Amino acid sequence: VRTGRAKGSFETRDTLTSLMMGTGNVVAGLLLGVVSYWALLWLWQFRFFNLGLSVWVFVVAFLLDDLRYYLYHRIAHRVRWVWAEHVN
Repeated sequence: VRTGRAKGSFETRDTLTSLMMGTGNVVAGLLLGVVSYWALLWLWQFRFFNLGLSVWVFVVAFLLDDLRYYLYHRIAHRVRWVWAEHVN
């Protein structure tokens, strides 16, 4: 590992900060996922209709989700506040 290392040294403080930021990101993602899951499970009882499990439902859902991500990504490159979240 050391033979391929670039010249200079890593700061222990920076390494620990990066590890803690990564750990915090994983923990926050897990907590948000659990809260979202239970909220959506609770909201499910108030649905207006049931689409079923046919192939066209999955195709339309896939296309709508792809469109949602495309629009978010496009807006993220145009609006400064969204860009700040996008790059992190």
